[in-house]
Amino acid sequence: MPGLAVLGLSLVALLGLGRGALLCLSQQFRMEGDYILGGLFPLGLAEETDLNHRTRPDSITCSRYGVGRQGRGDEGAGCPWACAAKPGVRQQPPVALCVFRFSTMGLFLVMALKMAVEEINNSSTLLPGLQLGYDLFDTCSEPVVTMKPSLMFLAKAGSRSIAAYCNYTQYQPRVLAVIGPHSSELALITGKFFGFFLMPQVSYGASMDRLSNRETFPSFFRTVTSNRVQLEAMVTLLQHFGWNWVAALEPVNWAGAQPVSWRAAPPDLCHLRSRVQCGSGPPPHPALQHLQLPHTGACEALAGERGAGAAGSWYQSQSWWSVAFGSALSPPHPMPQLLDKMYNMSFHIRGLELRFSDSGNVDMEYDLKMWVWQSPMPKLRTVGTYNGSLQLQPTLMHWHAPNNQVPVSQCSQECREGQVRRVKGFHSCCYDCVDCKAGSYRQNPDDLTCTLCDQDQWSPERSMRCFPRRPRFLEWGDPAVLLLLLLLALVLGLVLAALGLFIRHRDSPLVQASGGPLACFGLACLGLVCLSVLLFPGWPGPASCLAQQPVAHLPLTGCLSTLFLQAAETFVESELPPTWVAWVRGHLRAPWAWLLVLLLILMEAALCGWSLAAFPSKVEMDWRVLPREVLVHCHMHSWVGLGLVHITNATLAFLCFLGTFLVQSQPGHYNRARALTFTMLAYFVTWVSFVPLFTNMQVLYQPAVQMGAILLCALGILAIFHLPKCYLLLWWPELNTPEFFLGQGPNDTTDGGGSGGRDRTQGDHE
Repeated sequence: MPGLAVLGLSLVALLGLGRGALLCLSQQFRMEGDYILGGLFPLGLAEETDLNHRTRPDSITCSRYGVGRQGRGDEGAGCPWACAAKPGVRQQPPVALCVFRFSTMGLFLVMALKMAVEEINNSSTLLPGLQLGYDLFDTCSEPVVTMKPSLMFLAKAGSRSIAAYCNYTQYQPRVLAVIGPHSSELALITGKFFGFFLMPQVSYGASMDRLSNRETFPSFFRTVTSNRVQLEAMVTLLQHFGWNWVAALEPVNWAGAQPVSWRAAPPDLCHLRSRVQCGSGPPPHPALQHLQLPHTGACEALAGERGAGAAGSWYQSQSWWSVAFGSALSPPHPMPQLLDKMYNMSFHIRGLELRFSDSGNVDMEYDLKMWVWQSPMPKLRTVGTYNGSLQLQPTLMHWHAPNNQVPVSQCSQECREGQVRRVKGFHSCCYDCVDCKAGSYRQNPDDLTCTLCDQDQWSPERSMRCFPRRPRFLEWGDPAVLLLLLLLALVLGLVLAALGLFIRHRDSPLVQASGGPLACFGLACLGLVCLSVLLFPGWPGPASCLAQQPVAHLPLTGCLSTLFLQAAETFVESELPPTWVAWVRGHLRAPWAWLLVLLLILMEAALCGWSLAAFPSKVEMDWRVLPREVLVHCHMHSWVGLGLVHITNATLAFLCFLGTFLVQSQPGHYNRARALTFTMLAYFVTWVSFVPLFTNMQVLYQPAVQMGAILLCALGILAIFHLPKCYLLLWWPELNTPEFFLGQGPNDTTDGGGSGGRDRTQGDHE
């Protein structure tokens, strides 16, 4: 405190204030000249008691350090402060001894002002023959205090009053321009006020980027860069080192004035905002245990736009020089002409060329300072510069880490390919990495959710892109199809062999007992049933989808209708009186038999047509069944349609089984009833097993299940009913007699199928 008091006394002596001079700002810091410039400086702080208890727009007390004498009523017009007596000092009217508190920063700025004005007035190039004067006021760092001198500056030249006019074009204010204020909080107020009158205002410390808006602040200039440049420099530095988890340190005295805005920073930059704590006391945040600094000049230097020392004084001297250059280019006093000259104006200060941009800013180079911790005080070391781009000197950097390694400051590590971020807490850079599931992918590195692939695309897990789906259907080369084709060749070969054998022995009693031409027709229909499976493999088409069921079941109806005629004849011979047998048998044989077969086939055709009309099978592309392909298949619209095509065949098979199941076998004749019974059992077992297998099979292989059911059904009919007769034709020709196959009555001795039947037949003959 004694040092500041001495500094204050030195300032009083420097400004030429003698003992007993008036301590009012309008007279203390004022110098006459041809051009008068107004100044707003932070020389003191407003007393909180006055601000809290103000009831009238009177003067506000400012506290300053300094020594002087004041008589009663010496405040003077326009003085924004009143003398505050030091506690414990006795006041003796009419003169009181007061101790005033001057701001260290304000003292430096005032001394820089005097130096700059003297240098300008002594220059032979700037204002030759003219003198630059000033009229300075204390802002007390308060908006309510700043308004009073602002009104004084706008008073008419030669007076202390300002009148309301409709047009201020020819208005000559008391000052030509205003230097200051020091903070953005005050500049936001004075900038709009002076902007209405288009009075040039040059600030040496207000750095808020909002002040660059020319529509709101048309006459505002500054000799410091905006906070946006500082922010760009900081963000560029963070990106250079790959840091995204940082603490933003803001000086305590920035509160409510100009906090650093991080809204323009990248979204993946997380920051823990806190303010620098000078002196003793608890840390500003538990996570920031750089920050307890001694209450010294080094701590005060962190105060940003209110930083003390030579930097602030240098910015302030630039302000005076810029106005002097503008005044040298304009006639005396016309305020709007001066403002016009200051736009995009360049000026030189000690070899440094500066220029106001369209937004009233100056572009300057920043020094990048690094704290080097050395007891008892940290030192600042210049390790780089920023002038739109970052230039670093790594060799000058000293990191407090092993082997001087650059520290890692990331809340989370980068996610791997095919992983997205799941944000944790309130910070976008704190996240967990989650794998993208199959069918989705990571589109951008900063994605928080996986992007689903399009319907015609697929992707594996942890994918970075989607791939086109290829069509998938039951191909001819599929292993299941190849096995079924082998089965088709076997069954079709046996059918053709049996048909050829029956045609060769068409006049034999065995063939005649089996229906003669109807038996050959049934075998031919069975061959068509086998060939119908060729419609199921390959690329599905509309025609093949519609033809699959009719082509398979119409010939099956033809085959079963011939078996139904034999079952009916067996039932008649076994259950009806002998007098009726001949009449019924005559109607069950040609040509009535052919008519019945035709009617049954037409009935099946009608049901198939109804099924196709009501429940058509269509080609469908299913995107959900297979993970990587699109399934192309014939979609069965309803189980009702499949049931319709099975009605006729299932009814014929049931009647055959019912008509032959209870027939008693008698020795001496071929047991046709047993063969028909087991044939129908094979039919039912095949198609009853088909339903659960078809419904539980993957859609891709459902056509293969239908192929297998059709072939097994044909094989069952062939193996149980027709092949035993072929066996008798080839190996037991002696049994191919009318007595054995065409005897009267339902006598039955063997089914002719194997050596057991052979032994039984021989025993019966014996």
